[in-house]
Amino acid sequence: MCAEALGIAPQVSIERATANYGNLFNPQLNAYPLSLQRSDILAVDPLMGDLLAQVFLGKKLLPAGHVLAHFRAMQERARTPYGFKIFCAPDGSYLRHDQYNSKEFKAAISNPIDGSYQCGGSWYLYDMQMLMDAYLHGAADAEDEMIWRTKLEFARGGTTHEYIDTITGKAFKPNMGWNAGTYAMWRQIMKRGKATDRFFREINRLRLG
Repeated sequence: MCAEALGIAPQVSIERATANYGNLFNPQLNAYPLSLQRSDILAVDPLMGDLLAQVFLGKKLLPAGHVLAHFRAMQERARTPYGFKIFCAPDGSYLRHDQYNSKEFKAAISNPIDGSYQCGGSWYLYDMQMLMDAYLHGAADAEDEMIWRTKLEFARGGTTHEYIDTITGKAFKPNMGWNAGTYAMWRQIMKRGKATDRFFREINRLRLG
């Protein structure tokens, strides 16, 4: 869709790409997994494409029922006191270390530690993208979750970070630049009349308080 908007002819039809995206939904998980090949792994970020399409193209790519099911699955199984696990098993447990590898690729993780970085850490950018997409599909509590998730960051240094360890609660890499995209996307959602400034008012209280 972005290529077409830029005047570039995509090699694959939008209809086929959208259908493939929607077909990622796994009824057994009642959520979108990491991929078709890794359909046994829950992940925070599969909703990213749907969010970006809504924010920048004004189009929903995924059905609301599936998006909300994914959101609830992540709340029930991946949510911790320190954010959502970026990856986890269907029951919410941390992945076995061998699960980070595929048949063709060995993950470049020298010392996997549960709760850290790729190994179940909570990444502010991806958590927020999931929550914003759930909000746009009608999750009444998604904005509250956005505020909760941002408060976790500010409580650990007055800014946002790359990720928070979901076991220790320690945050790493403050002032991570890509997190600013969260606020740009929310402003666009506000411009479309789909949200108020409540989230920003709450964040300003944290910043100024």
